[in-house]
Amino acid sequence: MKRLLLGLVALAGCKPDALPKLGHGAKAVEMTAPLRFHEREGFTALAPPAHIPSSDPDIDQVRVWLKLGDGPITTQAVGDRSVLVFPEGTRADRVEQAGRGEGRFVADIRGTTLTADGPRFHVFRPSAPKPDAPLFGAQWPAANPDAHAAATDYLAERIAKSEPVSSWQPARAQAEVRSFREKNTCLPCHDPARPENTRAGEHGLVNRGTDGSGFFTPYTLFEDEVPLEQYGVHDRSMTDPLVDIVCSGTVVATDGWDRTCPQGAAPRARWRWDRAWAQAPTRAKQRCTQAEWLFERMDAKARKQVTHFFDNCANPHQD
Repeated sequence: MKRLLLGLVALAGCKPDALPKLGHGAKAVEMTAPLRFHEREGFTALAPPAHIPSSDPDIDQVRVWLKLGDGPITTQAVGDRSVLVFPEGTRADRVEQAGRGEGRFVADIRGTTLTADGPRFHVFRPSAPKPDAPLFGAQWPAANPDAHAAATDYLAERIAKSEPVSSWQPARAQAEVRSFREKNTCLPCHDPARPENTRAGEHGLVNRGTDGSGFFTPYTLFEDEVPLEQYGVHDRSMTDPLVDIVCSGTVVATDGWDRTCPQGAAPRARWRWDRAWAQAPTRAKQRCTQAEWLFERMDAKARKQVTHFFDNCANPHQD
């Protein structure tokens, strides 16, 4: 276990001797050169069928990156469902950027690393709103509330002292820090094998469900219809010609739509293979390639569960 944790420290670009001790199993961490970190460290940027909501109407500011640990991807029976379970050492990061062009920078990273002692959460924030600014962060045992509190206190203090928050008027700065504290409640959202919402807010803010490791995005690589999210300012799924938006099975017009279905039903995004192969074959091939990448790491039972997906890759739809 000690060797694994030291590996995580090195992976995050940390300087452990110079960082404060947070206690309760929580650790302060740092990341340098964050814009290229995930590519440099061998992560894969996932291409799910629907976009993830973000702050920009024209570009995706949020991406999920995945790096697999050793061992096969397996399955676990949960009620009448079977969910994917990723091996120890797997790390998934939700990376949010802000700005455009040369001024674009990493605004937030939050993710999970699967360890022998259970999942560990981590959160990184920028020391300044600049592309080359290092990130400060914390990692902690997901199930330890004292560790979570220590990590949140540390991150909130650093956010208050970093630009641009440190130069804001006190009321605005305090509101920003308070908002961070409220949002830094990772465990309830990432409950393993959480069902998808069929109604808004049924199981939580996020409409997608989780796999057996508590991840939201990886399982959707094998899905052609997933819940549309209702949080976030913008969702490019609503203007993507390769995606239909449906309420209770019926395609809806999205111009001016507020992402709310009648009777509180959760909206869904439906990937159109026919349009993808005709209009954007590169994106279609990317979906097939990523699914194949995960398929190759699965045991026989997991492969049997997802093999139907590849019908769309071997025989592109023309309807």
